[in-house]
Amino acid sequence: MATNKKRITVSLTPSQADFVERAADVLGKAQSGVVIDMLDEMIPVLAPVIDDLERAKRGDISKTKFMANVMRAANKATHEAQNDLLDSFEDSD
Repeated sequence: MATNKKRITVSLTPSQADFVERAADVLGKAQSGVVIDMLDEMIPVLAPVIDDLERAKRGDISKTKFMANVMRAANKATHEAQNDLLDSFEDSD
């Protein structure tokens, strides 16, 4: 089956592999699908961090501003994950 998606090789630690295997089993998905879904979920959170890392590397942003932005992104991700978890409990009734 032909695909236009880029393929990469990823080596997982035993604990990472165990997590992906368990998640795939519980969710009824392929292990690669679990990894792709997790990456898709994290891109919106990590993209601003990567943008700021690039800006910091160029010297366009201070270390203090960079750290503040990373903390904001982490806080936002945590809040969104908590809301998703709460929503999943409400949807299961």
